[in-house]
Amino acid sequence: MHKQLSGLSPYYIFSDDIRKIDLESRFLINTINQYSFLLAENDVIFKEALANSDILLPDGIGITFAARLLTRNRLKKITGADIHAHCLKQVEEKKGTVLYVGSTTETMLKVSERITWEYPAIKHVGFICPPYCDTLDLATNELIINKINSFKPDVLFVALGAPKQEKWVFINEHRLNTQTICCIGAAIDFFANYNRPNKILIYLGLEWLVRLWREPYRMANRYLIGGPVFFAKLLTRKLKRK
Repeated sequence: MHKQLSGLSPYYIFSDDIRKIDLESRFLINTINQYSFLLAENDVIFKEALANSDILLPDGIGITFAARLLTRNRLKKITGADIHAHCLKQVEEKKGTVLYVGSTTETMLKVSERITWEYPAIKHVGFICPPYCDTLDLATNELIINKINSFKPDVLFVALGAPKQEKWVFINEHRLNTQTICCIGAAIDFFANYNRPNKILIYLGLEWLVRLWREPYRMANRYLIGGPVFFAKLLTRKLKRK
């Protein structure tokens, strides 16, 4: 089930229980938070990529707050870590395969080790670590696509970071031989290196504070500057609707 938040048009936001996402159908799953929303305001391709998601998850208290402010709808926050765990559980139940594109070899080795321990019935875990750059050259792009299609994963996780990952999938999705595509960004680094915060912090919507504490220089701009800008945009849209 999706809801279109009139103040956040053109996005249809997933508003149901994550457990109802059944990977038997082909899905392109993305997340949206206040940071990606602001980026997309100045990036037409990124906005189109998010708007054309089969499932667009409300990742962060900014989006859930926007839903309450603009439409009085209550959405439950679903993070990249949440959908990652949900997909792994479903793949394990069918003894399937997963493939990751992104991050570093060091991180992905940690991911593979943790999956082997926590999801032992998953048949095979693979990973592709492209060179870090803003845009992949044609030869590298073709190599990645060929590797994905050779692997034929049940779930393809793309962790190239926003907006690169969403735009890459948007452009190449029709060429990828996989059942489900899920963009998870930095969630893969947290899966490799950290456990999630205390459940009380998650329930209170304060998980972002943990990220700010761990990566203060990178996250300060996103939360301490981006947060007020996002809130100001919401208020402007709210006033325009009156």
